[in-house]
Amino acid sequence: MDHVRDVKSPKQVCETLESLNTQKNTMRLQYLDNELAGMTQGNLSISDYFLKIKNLCAEISELDPQERISDSRQRCYLIRGLRKEFMPFISSVQGWANQPLIIELENLQANQQELVKQMSGSSKSLSHGEDVLYTKDQEKKEFSIKVFFE
Repeated sequence: MDHVRDVKSPKQVCETLESLNTQKNTMRLQYLDNELAGMTQGNLSISDYFLKIKNLCAEISELDPQERISDSRQRCYLIRGLRKEFMPFISSVQGWANQPLIIELENLQANQQELVKQMSGSSKSLSHGEDVLYTKDQEKKEFSIKVFFE
């Protein structure tokens, strides 16, 4: 209220408040951009990690609709912060002719995470000669999982 106490007209009050709000939004956008740029999965599950990234992107887009974060840019943020154990899978997905939607990528990654958990809980592990391959049937638009044992 101190900012508008000495203002003479209602128009000046509106302009002052708008200026303060713009400054606040700019600072918030910078904070969110920095948080998004430094976001990594860490100990988060795939679902929690994807949700956090999507929420940050949504908040940025809401504060600045003209700088809306595209799906491809969001996918880059999602992939960049994943744990290293998911990189071989991501490399194979990036080779697909038709890239999965973000929700499809999340589901595939969650399935991959569960598969890794199951395999590490058994007497065998993916590091002992097992390979996992996700494939996409172009006609049926379905994904399938194949596990190969040596």
